[in-house]
Amino acid sequence: MKSPSKDMQKKLFFYLICTLTLIDMTNFVYLVPILPDFLLNKGISLSLIGIILSFYQISSIMTSLYLGKNLIYYSKIKIIIFGQILLIISNVGLGFINYFSSESLIIISTILLRLLQGASLSLVCAVFYSYIPVLFPEELEKSYAFLEICTGIGLALGPVIAGFLYEYTGFTLSFLIMSLVYLIFMFLVLPYMIKMNKILEEEALKKAAEKMDEVKPIDALKMLKNKDILLTIMVFWFNLMSYCVIQPDFSDHIHSYHGTDDTVGMIFGLGDLTYALTGFLVMHYINKIHLSRKYLFIFGGILSMIGLLIIGPEKFTFLPRNLIVVSIGMGILGCSQMFYVPIFIPEILDILKEIDGKAKGNEEMASALFIAGIGGISFMGSIMGGFLSDECGFDRGMTIYALFSLGIIGIYTGMRKSTYKLTECQKKGGVLDSELALLEDTKI
Repeated sequence: MKSPSKDMQKKLFFYLICTLTLIDMTNFVYLVPILPDFLLNKGISLSLIGIILSFYQISSIMTSLYLGKNLIYYSKIKIIIFGQILLIISNVGLGFINYFSSESLIIISTILLRLLQGASLSLVCAVFYSYIPVLFPEELEKSYAFLEICTGIGLALGPVIAGFLYEYTGFTLSFLIMSLVYLIFMFLVLPYMIKMNKILEEEALKKAAEKMDEVKPIDALKMLKNKDILLTIMVFWFNLMSYCVIQPDFSDHIHSYHGTDDTVGMIFGLGDLTYALTGFLVMHYINKIHLSRKYLFIFGGILSMIGLLIIGPEKFTFLPRNLIVVSIGMGILGCSQMFYVPIFIPEILDILKEIDGKAKGNEEMASALFIAGIGGISFMGSIMGGFLSDECGFDRGMTIYALFSLGIIGIYTGMRKSTYKLTECQKKGGVLDSELALLEDTKI
């Protein structure tokens, strides 16, 4: 039988990454319907539960930033294996905290396991996102859109699977079942991923043989002083944060319309579903239109602002106050994310290349900024959303943040002079410079 071509092998490798991302993303939200309920039954306050859950983002940010500068010195496949093992350990550990009788021990154990969970997912995701510029340098946006579709599906499935397993198997067994699923899938896909990673290393060897000049990592200070980098991060963070500011008081908001707990889950899941569905549209057309990424960022920001205004809604919108309107707002908010999430890393890569085209580690740095940004957005968004809801009420708080978001879009529109076209991205092909670090044969 004829062996598959190298292009087909790369596509299969990419699809395995996407499938593993989908499964891992269920872990990101899997414990959301389980852990808070368990901790409440143990007498732990809501404020403390929020702090416990936030440790996930803290370790995620720290791990991502470390990887951004140092991932080029490690074997990527080893980082994936290490991250998946930590993910399984954290799930198994969470499954057994219900056997602790001491409230203090439960709190400390949960915090440590959340730290481990955040670090493990960052280890895996940072590598996954950094592989794409190596595999498909000519189709970055399309590839990232497909990966984000899998992310959205995983986020939508997580609470559903968790609720089902929790109801029929109980607390401990539900976590152990999910851990077993991760373990089985690891054994199924990792042998091929190791083989494909070796092929990428061989390509890096060929590239190294042709390259004579010394290539160094990009200077972090030079990167942070760049106006375009800061503007791109700013508009990405505050647009995406709109999906997080609603979370602290969203459940109570739905209950005010006489919605049930199931209704809360369904409407919130609607955002993830529309995110994934929009991804299919973006994936097929993002390389066919002739728009600067700048205008896609702006369009996505405007959509998120509209979504926040409708979710309230404020009286001046003259919209009826019912669950249908809230659902429409949530759907728009979910759609908005696909107009800036898949293009963030390609945009950062282009800017980094402009800053220092010979630097290695650009794709790792861009991926790390993305993963760290997601963690920071979730952490800051929840705090900001809780503050706005406490001080102004949910309706007015979301309106205030929508207007704040409009101001951010205005600053970005006026100061960002992007000329990059989606059809002009990364068409040189080949293995990127940072992949040459695999030659150093360093170990974890």
